[in-house]
Amino acid sequence: MGRENAKSLFTDVPTKEESAAYKPTQGPVCTPEAFRVDLNDVPSSAWNKSASRVFTDSFRDTYPNCGRTSKQIFTAWTVHFNYLRQVYVTQQQVACAEQARIGWIAAGHTAVGDIEVDVEEQQRRTRRQQERKSQVGPKI
Repeated sequence: MGRENAKSLFTDVPTKEESAAYKPTQGPVCTPEAFRVDLNDVPSSAWNKSASRVFTDSFRDTYPNCGRTSKQIFTAWTVHFNYLRQVYVTQQQVACAEQARIGWIAAGHTAVGDIEVDVEEQQRRTRRQQERKSQVGPKI
């Protein structure tokens, strides 16, 4: 996905048009070297299923003695993918709030009030939400 670090923005997310136009008969949507997932859609979308298979195959090739089955790798990727989606949504919310703040300032307002959004706080909230989800056991 080409991010420099965990705080870097996602830059190569496919457009809705690209994702909608993809058909599984076209082959993989990406390669391990040019890995792309659709963070605007669910893991079960055709695009993301294809990317998940690319990830799973690449992981198995890179770590053949990892002791995990393809299904376990796929499941772990899906969990991580859902976390990445949360991070992406937070980044989009922060970007929208920043655009609103810039617009507010450009319109001549000096106080931005509730529009101000702290990126670090948004990321902390996302991490806390993910931690709570990971601590919840299976429903009985």
